[in-house]
Formats: sequence, structure tokens, C-alpha cells
Amino acid sequence: MDGKRLAFGAAAMAACNIGKIALQLLLTPILARLLGPEEFGLYSLAMPSVLFMMMLADAGLGQSLAREPEDNALAWSSAFWLLMGVGAVLAGALSLWSIPLASIAQQPRLPAVMALLSLSVMLLVLAVPPAARLTRRGRIEIYAYVDLGATVAGAVVALICAARGAGAWSLVAQLLTQYGVRAVVLNIVAFQLPRLAFSWRAVSSHTLMGGGVLAGKTIDSVGRMLEAGIVNRRFGGSGLGVYSFGYQAAWSMSQAVYNPVWTALYVHCLNHHDDAGQRRLYERLLRLVAMITLPATLLVAALAERLCRDLLGPAWGHGALMLAIIFPSLAFGLLGQLHGAALFGRGRSKPQTVVSALYTALRIGAVLAPLGGWTGLAVLVGLSNVGYFIIGLANAKAALGWPASRAIAAICPPAVAAGLAAATVWILQAHAPPGLLAFVVLGSIGAALYLVLLALFDFRNVKQDLGRLAQMASASAGRFAR
Repeated sequence: MDGKRLAFGAAAMAACNIGKIALQLLLTPILARLLGPEEFGLYSLAMPSVLFMMMLADAGLGQSLAREPEDNALAWSSAFWLLMGVGAVLAGALSLWSIPLASIAQQPRLPAVMALLSLSVMLLVLAVPPAARLTRRGRIEIYAYVDLGATVAGAVVALICAARGAGAWSLVAQLLTQYGVRAVVLNIVAFQLPRLAFSWRAVSSHTLMGGGVLAGKTIDSVGRMLEAGIVNRRFGGSGLGVYSFGYQAAWSMSQAVYNPVWTALYVHCLNHHDDAGQRRLYERLLRLVAMITLPATLLVAALAERLCRDLLGPAWGHGALMLAIIFPSLAFGLLGQLHGAALFGRGRSKPQTVVSALYTALRIGAVLAPLGGWTGLAVLVGLSNVGYFIIGLANAKAALGWPASRAIAAICPPAVAAGLAAATVWILQAHAPPGLLAFVVLGSIGAALYLVLLALFDFRNVKQDLGRLAQMASASAGRFAR
């Protein structure tokens, strides 16, 4: 496996993720204005069931299948037919479930919408085998480009349909276009004709690992639903809106960097079984994620009050404390889970399932505890994310023998530099005028100060990081030139 190619792929994936998030931020208010709340509500009513069926259809099989040598045609063929069969059953179940759901929600248009959306389940599973092949080959940048292109295609179709008065069908067309383009292009790039053969023995090990991945996702999804219900009951729709927005925004910001790095470590561990080499790469990537996510989230925390007042509007004013705590604490929590890529690379999903269950229990305990009202909820949610970080480090030590001290040493310099920069910005913002310009200036000051402090605290590693970035840029330029 070419390390430079893998680094280039991770960088490309991160850039594409950021592009997708920016596109979604731009597209959502436009579609909301064109469609109106009633059409959005109809689509939103269908999507939880659709997303749940998609999660079941994939079942984590793609991550496990990437571990299988491509010359094992029986295993790949068996996985293909298994995915097609499960996808067809779940698509049919989704269409049938729409009938009682429409009756409960008193939405007679819902069955037609969900029947068409059920096709997205089949499109999803069609993309799983080629995506797994690209992951095994270390060509994660190709998947990133295809995914971004599919997202853009879906956005264009949605805007055209919405402008012509298609209502909720615009959003249906967006989803089907996105998954359809992705399935077609990935199969063009990495298609392998499956045999007319099926062996449960050939695919059973992948279903076991996929089952572990699915269990973790299911635990997290059920936990999120329970949290939403509890927060809504305690603090009403406004409180739930702030809580959900904070988690989704913080999650998206961190995942834009975390996901490609996780994938890069996973691909490396699929192809390299040297413990020392894995440990070196893990620590390097852990530091990279910390260098990017910690200053970004801590600066958001420092400017949370201005974010709510000047950008989101007065109705969001009470959410400043929640945002200030959720953003950095969730970033720390994810840092503790990066080693999971190595576990999956070694075919071990059970430890991560246990961690997911523990984290879900912490979150539900945080929203259930009647301590200090809204402020108490914010503090407890932050503590649950810090607990996620601690549990992750303990799991890395127990499962892989990676000492927590090494991980903390990698994180510490960027964490201290980011904390000091955020504290400085928080002090300065009290004397700055309101408005978007002041928000941008303060954020820029914080980013510049962070870079200076990081160079002072950790000059040698910063110099090495800059050297690696220069090598990656040179390799990328050469790749594009060819």
C-alpha cells in the first residue's frame, strides 16, 4: 500500500466531505423556501423509516467485505446475492410499513412517497461491493469524488423539481438521484460480475462482523430517538431543536475530518499487520485530527453566544451554553474512538459495540438526570462526551495495547494551543461590536493565534507535519499532471 496515495485519498475525502456539508448548508434554506413546511414535513415523516432500513440493508457488510481478497470470487458473489436479497426484502417491508404509518399520521400521500423511496435501499446495496473493492485497494479518493458528484447531481435535480412545483417529490428525486448516480458510477469503476453461486460459509464471517457494526449503529440510533423524546418532554420543542442542532452541527464538523482519517487507518490496517507501524500511524493521525477539530470546535464554543445572537437569531439565544459545551466535548469524544479503525481492520467489532452501548447509556443518563435544568443538562452532556473519550482510550489499551499516555501526549499540544486561543477570543469578543464581520474577524484572530501557539509548543512536530503536507501536495500535483 502506497502511503502517499493513502494520504492523498484521506485528504481528498476530507475536502469532499467539507464540500458536501457546505452544499447542504446552502441548499437547505433554498429548498425550505421553495417547498414550505408542509412538504418538508411529509418527507421528514418518511425519512426515519427509510434511513433505518438503509442501515439494516448495509449491515456493516461493506466494511467487513473490504477485508476479503478480491480473488475469492465465491465470497464476493455470495455477499452480492445476500445484499440483493436483504435489500429487496427491506424495500418491500418499507412499502408495507408506509400504510399503517400513513393511517397513524393521517397522511394519505405517504405510501406513494415511501414506495418510491424504497428504491433507495436497492441502490444503496448495489454500491456496497464496488465501494468495498475501492477501500481494499486504498483508492478512497475515488469514492469521495463519486460521492460528492452524486450529491451535487441530487441537489441540482432537487432545485429543478422544486422550482417547477414538485413539492415533496423534489426531495424524493434528490435522494434517488444521489444514490442512483453513486451506484452506477461506482459499479462502472469497480464492477465485478458475480457468479451464480451462493455459500453461507464463504460469507458467514462477514455477517458476524457486519452484525457487530449493525449492533453498534442500532444502539446509537435507538439511543438518539430516546434522547430526543426525553429532551422534548423536559424542555419542549425549542429545547429539542437546540439540542439536536448542536449535536448535528458538531458531529458534521468533526466527522468531515474524522471519517477520512478513520478510513485511512482502516485501509492501512487491512494491508499492514505490523503493530509498530500501526501504532505510529495511529498516533500521527490522532494528532492530525486533534490539530484540526479541537481549534475549530473550541473557537465555536468561545463565539457561541455571538453565533446564536448574530447568525442564528434571537430565538436561539438560550442555546449558547449547550453549543459551547457540545462542540469541543464531542470532538474529544471522537478522538477517543479513532483506534476503532484498527479494530475493524483486524476483524474485531465487539469491543466497539460495547463502547457504543456504554456511550449511549451515558447520554441517556445525562438527559434523564433532573440536575440544574438546562444548565445541568448541558454540563452532563459534556461529561458524557468526555466519558466517551476516556472509555475509548481504555478500550484502545485493553484491545490493542496502545497506552493512553501516548494518545494524550499526541493530543496535548494542539489542545493547549486551541484552549489558549479560544480563551483569548472569548475575552476579545466582549469588547467587539455585534455583526457578521466581527464574528469573522474574531474567528480569524483565534485561528492565527492557535497556529502561532502550536508552533511554539510543538515546533518539531509542526515542522514534520508541514513537510508531510508539502510531500502530499507534490504527489497530488504529480498525480493530476499525469
